[in-house]
Amino acid sequence: WHSGQNELRWHSDQNELRWNSGQNQLGWHSHQIKLGWHSGQNELGWHSGQNELGWHSGQNELGWHSDQIELGWHSGENELGWHSDQIELGWHSGQNELGWHSGQNELGWHSDQNELGWHSGQNELGWHSDQNQLGWHSGQNEPGWHSGQNELGWHSDQNELGWHSDKIELRWHSGQNELGWQSGQDELGWHSGQNELGWHSGQNELGWHSDQIELRWNSGQNQLGWHSGQNELRWHSDQIELRWNSGQNQLGWLSDQIKLGWHSGQNELGWHSGQNELGWHSGQNELGWHSDQIELGWHSGQNELGWHSDQIELGWHSGQNELGWHSGQNELGWHSDQNELGWHSGQNELGWHSGQNELGWHSDQNELGWHSGQNELGWHSGQNELGWHSDQNELGWHSDQIELRWHSGQNELGWHSDQNELGWHSDQIELRWHSGQNELGWHSGQDELGWHSGQNELGWHSGQNELGWHSGQNELGWHSDQIELGWHSGQNELEWHSGQNELGWHSDQIELGWHSGQNELEWHSGQNELGWHSGQNELGWHSDQIELGWHSGENELGWHSDQIELGWHSGQNELGWHSGQNELGWHSDQNELGWHSGQNELGWHSDQNQLGWHSGQNELGWHSGQNELGWHSDQNELGWHSDQIELRWHSGQNELGWHSGQDELGWHSGQNELGWHSGQNELGWHSDQIELRWNSGQNQLGWHSGQNELRWHSGQNELGWHSGQDELGWHSGQNELGWHSGQNELGWHSGQNELGWHSDQIELGWHSGQNELEWHSGQNELGWHSDQIELGWHSGQNELEWHSGQNELGWHSGQNELGWHSGQNELGWHSGQNELGWHSGQNELGWHS
Repeated sequence: WHSGQNELRWHSDQNELRWNSGQNQLGWHSHQIKLGWHSGQNELGWHSGQNELGWHSGQNELGWHSDQIELGWHSGENELGWHSDQIELGWHSGQNELGWHSGQNELGWHSDQNELGWHSGQNELGWHSDQNQLGWHSGQNEPGWHSGQNELGWHSDQNELGWHSDKIELRWHSGQNELGWQSGQDELGWHSGQNELGWHSGQNELGWHSDQIELRWNSGQNQLGWHSGQNELRWHSDQIELRWNSGQNQLGWLSDQIKLGWHSGQNELGWHSGQNELGWHSGQNELGWHSDQIELGWHSGQNELGWHSDQIELGWHSGQNELGWHSGQNELGWHSDQNELGWHSGQNELGWHSGQNELGWHSDQNELGWHSGQNELGWHSGQNELGWHSDQNELGWHSDQIELRWHSGQNELGWHSDQNELGWHSDQIELRWHSGQNELGWHSGQDELGWHSGQNELGWHSGQNELGWHSGQNELGWHSDQIELGWHSGQNELEWHSGQNELGWHSDQIELGWHSGQNELEWHSGQNELGWHSGQNELGWHSDQIELGWHSGENELGWHSDQIELGWHSGQNELGWHSGQNELGWHSDQNELGWHSGQNELGWHSDQNQLGWHSGQNELGWHSGQNELGWHSDQNELGWHSDQIELRWHSGQNELGWHSGQDELGWHSGQNELGWHSGQNELGWHSDQIELRWNSGQNQLGWHSGQNELRWHSGQNELGWHSGQDELGWHSGQNELGWHSGQNELGWHSGQNELGWHSDQIELGWHSGQNELEWHSGQNELGWHSDQIELGWHSGQNELEWHSGQNELGWHSGQNELGWHSGQNELGWHSGQNELGWHSGQNELGWHS
């Protein structure tokens, strides 16, 4: 998500990504093409023309937003926090709010006129733009994660996605009608239609959407995928609402009739469901990030993706030779058949891949990497479902027998269940983000995911020769056999996992953070549900004493801390998504996750029962009450909620957009809340002094703070999602991850010419220079970057909070760049002349430089 000589590949040599490549492709980008999460005339990237989303749009769309309507992650008068005043995002605000936003030309993930929140004024990103760019889009030549002439890759030339490209295609895309997260005729890979996004579709819908099909991050008639209708978001719904909204003024992350899946059918959440669909779902038995007929892949149909498609399907899907987040012949890398991406491969699949022509986030026959078994996902299962899908019509983060857990038994979600649980849960097994025999790690049955395990699982997996985001003997950090992932742990857990053979986003005793109890989710629970839950040693998007904010404590992260903790973590020198001795970042102290902590907790976990995305007695964060969800709460639940305050993804006195109260989340705020919060040294999805927003404090991350916090971190040698000695790769050090660096790091790595999600000299944008990233940089790295300190999700003068510079994004910097950005008026995931934000240089990516 970067470049140089031997850049990432989520990058390339000349100006490619990989999530880019060739001449001027994106990686999540491109020269000619544009974003993928965007497009030429009126595409989204997560966006569109007239009234599309981008996660936004032209007149009154959302980005994750809207003018009149507002986002759902927003609202009407003063709704969400991912919200707005008039327009504002929720991830935005009034005059110069963010939510993740700003005033004149800030981001909010916002905008000036009617940009996205992931957008901005003149030509900023929100992840967006002035005219009708995406938020993850732009006006003239911005990305959102996009651009005009030379949009992002998460974009395209004609009508591709960008996790796409024109000739080359992304891979999170493809040639004619591929996506990486695309497929079928002109589907997305998170997409479809004519000139839709991938996370879009139809005429000018969102990608997380579609016209006929709709995303699923959209749906049938007018569902969300995170959207639907005519020109709704939804991360919207039938009429307008998103909130991730809905109907009258619902949230679902919901909807009126439909509701979000992050909505549903009757009136469920599933992140809800229809009858008992996902939340990220609904209909009959669709996903939530779902749909009516087809369903998402974070859904499915026959062999759809979830983030899916009909013919090809996504890779976060499958079919014939689907993606890993892909499919087709030479689709995405998050897949491919012949020589696709690295997050993939055919003969030489990705690590996030495997089998014949699987993804890396894939496996066995045609599974995802985030998949496995026969044709399961990792975040999947069944015949040819998504991972974030299933056999009949479950989610992928699901399975048929097993189900995801971002789904379950009959028609549950994974963030759901058999009866009516959540799971990111399940019927028999449960997830942790599932389970089975040897649960998923976002997993399943025999050959679960890597966010899984089994015999030959993913890397976000394990087994014998799994992915790197995997392990066996010495698997990935996002896993391991002995050690387990860092999104894992235990015996053969994930580090979004643990226990015997649980997920990492799980655990045996502990369970996932995105799980716990007996067989709860962790966006679930048993005794003490998830916050993204709890139990004995709950999640960490939480912590032991402190809890996450997506935690809190003294100087917690937002996604944070015990001592330092991640925000998505804790321990001694945790990651931000890390910790322990030499754990993952998404790891912890002993064998925790970064999204973890404690003894064997998750990171998205906790000791007492807090989640960051959780709290109260046994609430969720995305939970509450006695055993409720919060995206809710009981006493002092999540910030994505609150008791007194409420979230909007909270509210109250000084709501966040994802915010505040006394000690809410910030995805909170208060005294020492999250940054998706604020307070003293909260997160930046917040800030005190500077804060990120995903930052702050002294040298906090936005997803960070403290001395050696994350930020996705910063300080001395923080991560960007990062660093130190043995931090994550979303880190670096000696032998870190690839979302890492060092000597033998990952690609999402660094060292000499490591990844973009990193770098040696340059650093990733999800990296750093001196000691930046916040997903950061060195000299003029990414926006998930910065010069001195900044975040990439960064800063400058009046940083974003995924921002910076003059009126940059937070995921930005420079003059009026994004944060994931820099340059003149690029994206943050951008930079250069008209690059992406995940880019930079001349026409590089933003997660580039």
